[in-house]
Amino acid sequence: MAVSGTSKSGLRFARSVLPADLTQLLFLCGVVCLFVSARLSWWPIGLPGPTFQADWRWMLLAVVVSNVILLAGATGYFVCFWPGNQPVGRILWWICLPACLGLVLTSGVFLHFANAAAHDLNSPPVHFWKLGPGFHFMLSGLVLIGFFTFRLASGLTSLPLGLRESGLGTSDDVASWDRTQRVVWVEVALLGTIGVVAGLLLDGLCYFLIVRFRSLSNFLLLVSGLLPALTDFATCGILVGVAVWILGKEGKRALRRSLRLPLPEFLGLALAFSVGVSAVISLAHYFLDRLYWAAHLFGKSDSPQPGTYFPLPSFGLFLFLLPAALAEEIVFRGLLQPRFISRYGLLRGIFLVSIAWAATHFFVDFHAMDSYGLIFLSFAVRLLKCTGGGFVLSWLTLRTRSVLPAVAAHAADNAYIFSNPAPSWAGAAGAVLWSLLAIMLFRFWPVRIEESPAEGAPAIPESVPAS
Repeated sequence: MAVSGTSKSGLRFARSVLPADLTQLLFLCGVVCLFVSARLSWWPIGLPGPTFQADWRWMLLAVVVSNVILLAGATGYFVCFWPGNQPVGRILWWICLPACLGLVLTSGVFLHFANAAAHDLNSPPVHFWKLGPGFHFMLSGLVLIGFFTFRLASGLTSLPLGLRESGLGTSDDVASWDRTQRVVWVEVALLGTIGVVAGLLLDGLCYFLIVRFRSLSNFLLLVSGLLPALTDFATCGILVGVAVWILGKEGKRALRRSLRLPLPEFLGLALAFSVGVSAVISLAHYFLDRLYWAAHLFGKSDSPQPGTYFPLPSFGLFLFLLPAALAEEIVFRGLLQPRFISRYGLLRGIFLVSIAWAATHFFVDFHAMDSYGLIFLSFAVRLLKCTGGGFVLSWLTLRTRSVLPAVAAHAADNAYIFSNPAPSWAGAAGAVLWSLLAIMLFRFWPVRIEESPAEGAPAIPESVPAS
């Protein structure tokens, strides 16, 4: 009976976080496919990579067009929230037209080089369908968007996106919720572009200063080595600043509240979460390698040494990764989470914020070398880890009324990821472990929200009884 009740509760929760019309979910999936396709390879799998030295103009065209596709995906996210009075026209002109243009031009460029490479190798000609994952994701996205647009034009569905169950009604200020959605759109659709533009501007500024002030060239060359860190700082500052600016006075108040100092023991607990998850993965890695050595390499090579499986990340790496963690936690747990919880309730609010947080990583999760299997695995791992990890970080934030413990856990987890030569299954294992930790925390040490009359936002009582 308990299992049946849990299953029903899970199904009821799943229905509550899905759009009222499931074809809206198809439209959203199509937009994600467009957005991701610009980051994937269009080169046919199995064919040696092209050399563009002699035809750099074609390569430049491919880069420009891929950014047009990325813009079409970002516009798709925008239309999800603000379809306007003529949503069909907005989809066709703002999304489908640039996407189709990008599809034709990019396919043409890569087919040109692919057939030239195939001719040199005496291979059969390359056809459209043999192009790489980028082409197929792009085409799939257009098909999904086209199907939804047909239903929209027929009056069978609608925009903007809406959940099956309405909000709780505690945050019915239309203007305030519109500002919240704008922050979500900026973070999901423009995060990667802002980072790229910030990097290019800093590179250009550094080059200009080296040329202009030759007497300082040695110092400036030294500074240029810090450009990745400076770009990270600049991107994080821009994202937090833009979010606070969009939210206005509400954002400034939420920013001050989220940065209050927590009790030291909660900072230790946050670090313990990240260290514990990483330790379990490292321990499993060690035992699996030890078993393989005992079964196949005993007497032929030295046994695996435990010390090599538990490296401690350097403090410098932790500090380097700290700004990104701080910016993400301020925006998602500090600024957005109270509004989502106030509108949708505790669990739904945390879940939706976690999904938005996962979507901000799509720009950097996918690369030109990814195979089809790796692409789908990256989607699954990212969604599961950000959902499970998001609940843990939200628990820390709600219990302490501060994002700083979540920042510590977030930065420590990233530091372990970058410092530990983890196996291929480590990402999926980490996602499962964070999810299990979230279930334990909310099951045995739950939090509850109370409405704060002064601020109109959820507040957490100082003492929260466990169930």
